[in-house]
Amino acid sequence: KAAELDPMNPMPHVGLAMNFAADRKNADAEAAFRKAVELGPKEWRAPAEYGQFEFRRAHHQEAEALWESALQITPDNALVMRNLGAVYFVLDRPDEAASVLQRALEVAPTAPVYTNLGTIRFFQGRYTDAVAAFEKAVEQAANNHLYWGNLGDGLRWAPGRRKDAPAAYRRAVELINEQIVKKQDDPDLQSRRALYLIKMGDKEPALEEATSVAARPNLTAQMHYRLAVIYELGGERARALASLQQALTA
Repeated sequence: KAAELDPMNPMPHVGLAMNFAADRKNADAEAAFRKAVELGPKEWRAPAEYGQFEFRRAHHQEAEALWESALQITPDNALVMRNLGAVYFVLDRPDEAASVLQRALEVAPTAPVYTNLGTIRFFQGRYTDAVAAFEKAVEQAANNHLYWGNLGDGLRWAPGRRKDAPAAYRRAVELINEQIVKKQDDPDLQSRRALYLIKMGDKEPALEEATSVAARPNLTAQMHYRLAVIYELGGERARALASLQQALTA
């Protein structure tokens, strides 16, 4: 209806595209996104949302091109920079990813950008730098279990900091416990909790929870991967390899 009332406005087509994408009507979503970009050459949200659609489908080069065009429209947009950081990282260009995230932090120093920068440094093996970024993330968003879990991972590998990791994981578990009260039997939360428990050294409860999660249907690739890590750290390699195969299949 909005598109009928204002046929030159790109945003109704963005809305249509996002709904089509949610319904997995990918061809319709692509057509609506293209229409939005065509109608709104100066509207950054059209290529930005189109890029999200392509990124979720692992069309990384397409997402990169769309997000770069969005950044040309709005050069100081920290959200678009954050997205570009993600796609540069996936395309194995970590230095470019870190650079664009540093620019984003100059514009808007937010917890998601700090944790993304920390993740890049972590996978570069720069664990001390990763910890510094993860600490900034938890300073800004102290009630987010993912940020505490990331900090635990950084501390676990940073020279001289491993002894500090269990406290970060423990805080992540406490925050997940608060969420599980409201979302019982959530396999995403349960698999994350089990992962943090095993990294803290609480082997038995971690493996027990992992076994419970593994019995659930329709687990995502990420959940299967977490189970693989849990089983490997718990000394159960056969189950770890089976979960890893399920992650690849998913």
